[in-house]
Amino acid sequence: MNSLLSLSDQEQKNLAEFEEVRQILTEWGDFVDKRLHELTQLLDDSTRIKLPPKSRIKTNYSYIRKAIYRDKTYENPIVDIEDKIATRVVLMTSKDVHEFKRLVENDNNWNYKVSRDYNEEILNKPAEFAYQSVHIVVSPLTSYPIDQIHLQKVTCEIQIRSYLQHAFSEVSHDTTYKGPFKNDKKILRLLSTSMAFMEATDDYFCKIFDLMLDTQRKHTLFLAELTKMYAGLRNGFDPESTDVEIADNVLSLLNAEDVSIDDLHDFLKKKGEEITETILPKNGILFQQPVIILIAYFLYNLEGSLRDHWPLSNDALNGVYRSFGISTNSMRFTN
Repeated sequence: MNSLLSLSDQEQKNLAEFEEVRQILTEWGDFVDKRLHELTQLLDDSTRIKLPPKSRIKTNYSYIRKAIYRDKTYENPIVDIEDKIATRVVLMTSKDVHEFKRLVENDNNWNYKVSRDYNEEILNKPAEFAYQSVHIVVSPLTSYPIDQIHLQKVTCEIQIRSYLQHAFSEVSHDTTYKGPFKNDKKILRLLSTSMAFMEATDDYFCKIFDLMLDTQRKHTLFLAELTKMYAGLRNGFDPESTDVEIADNVLSLLNAEDVSIDDLHDFLKKKGEEITETILPKNGILFQQPVIILIAYFLYNLEGSLRDHWPLSNDALNGVYRSFGISTNSMRFTN
């Protein structure tokens, strides 16, 4: 039941205080959301944002219930209740949560305090597996355009969670935190067990992304060097015309063989003229891409590996052999 049909004097007093700052809180929440969205663009990989920020203000019923009927006493509810409006950001892993937490803390558009940090909770209660989230309360700077009378009443709670932490919250919040099963020991035990598994899963996810990042760094460096080399062979080449999907596929050859940038430079010293004569539009799109240098290196130095690990179609590989004037009679295909 969330409707308010009739109120006591105490309830009316609290509601009046809340209604007085409702519009200001909404505007502050919008400001926080906008700034959080800007901060997400500063992450190493903004695609790790799974749910963007979207603030939500408490209903009148929810505010009164928390102000008066919780097991916690508030001396001055309109000031002491700091999540009158709240927003959340959901990221892929706990590592992303830590990175984004630092961005929020270092931002100079607000005052902040950390009201909940699950890492500290884990240190204090290492054997307990429960709801996890970072909660940061932000409030306006004195320069923010607001009546100073209301300044201390205006706060917004930012909840920062991983995808797995958010899933746990969605399952547990309305059932055991506020719902009818908060004293059901069997459900509480199952939730605790699931959080233990989630922590382990998150750790694996973090390791997976770290390994992927190492590979991406290597490939990014290679592509940057290949682009410079290719531009030196073909006048007027626009790096923006690089086909990233083709590049990613061809760069997977590096997973099969240990090839260095120096190897490619040495190769170009010997075969640069021959490659220059081959990178012509008439030979197709592949020859207009920087990765053709890597393909040529494999063709001349690691032909068996090129055939065994060729990431594109057989027709494309036939085209490479044909354009470089090499017979395909002895070729065998595994893909």
